[in-house]
Amino acid sequence: ICRSSISADSSEANATPATAPRRPMTVYGRLKADAEEGLLAIGSGTTVVRLTKTIGRTLPVIERWREAIRRGERIRAFHDLVVAPVPLDHAVTVITHAACEPLGAILQVSASADISYADVAVRLARRWGFTDAVDPTSAAASGLFPEHLPGHTTLDTTTIRDRLAIDAPDPWVAFDEVA
Repeated sequence: ICRSSISADSSEANATPATAPRRPMTVYGRLKADAEEGLLAIGSGTTVVRLTKTIGRTLPVIERWREAIRRGERIRAFHDLVVAPVPLDHAVTVITHAACEPLGAILQVSASADISYADVAVRLARRWGFTDAVDPTSAAASGLFPEHLPGHTTLDTTTIRDRLAIDAPDPWVAFDEVA
């Protein structure tokens, strides 16, 4: 299981098939791609599951945002950093299927669309009763290198849709379960 989409090409939304050549843009991405290659070299019966951001019942950044707002502080969230979150139970369902039956060399698990962290912060702040508590900011201006800012994090999930009848979830589902 490779818990990241960063080993894949992120230039187009939902466009990178699992069979496309890997084009990681960072050292971290290259390490992920190397891990995938090593696992796939084991041979038949091995399945790599590429997951985008997987969200469980809690997420530290959201807890920090909630606490900051409760203290009367404004929160800063990146408008140029996107995520295609999947709920933990969705990821577990796909992984369980992959463990029980041969589904191919690489399965990709992703939300149906990308959303920015700033959009997430605004939505959650409103849910918590605060309509003007978020200052969208630029990740690039905050010191993150542009190579760490993928244009998209969504993946082509055709295989799990066709083989398992599991659609990519709406990206808001994962965050709605947390908050």
